[in-house]
Amino acid sequence: MQARIVYQRYSKQNLAALLFLTIVLAIILMLVITDYINKVVGHALLDTTIGYDVDQASAVFAALSGDNAILYYILLCVDTVFPFSYASSAALLMVPLQGALFRPESKLNNLVFLPYIAMAFDYIENMLLFSQFLQYPALNPEVIAVASVFTAMKWIAVIMMAVVLIVEGTAYLYFYFREK
Repeated sequence: MQARIVYQRYSKQNLAALLFLTIVLAIILMLVITDYINKVVGHALLDTTIGYDVDQASAVFAALSGDNAILYYILLCVDTVFPFSYASSAALLMVPLQGALFRPESKLNNLVFLPYIAMAFDYIENMLLFSQFLQYPALNPEVIAVASVFTAMKWIAVIMMAVVLIVEGTAYLYFYFREK
């Protein structure tokens, strides 16, 4: 219900411009920087995989220590904006789709919070990994294991979010063209 109020409060043009800018910012910042760091590190960063163990975390942190530590700090700065960016973008897409597809009292309208659940998992994962980066080389296997669980939950929520967007978008287009 509150999501509808936010959507109604701002014009569709402003929301579309905000959505476009957040998507562009997310793509440029995260993909470019992550790709560069992956090349420097020599393998995938921890939060871009489904799961990892203490040995994999140690290898990534070893590659990012010393002179390369600045790369991790840059990534953290970007990764502070990125989860909010993708969550807001997805939610801003879901609100009008759900408004067109579902009755206001439908429980399916709560799917708009799924991107923010993914965002919360992402932030928790980032905090846990950063705490271990600061402790490197004395990593805590339990913290790494919990971070890995949050990484997996983040990816599950992101995949669910993408599926919801695809299903809602397809249903919207189906009903739109069926009425014409």
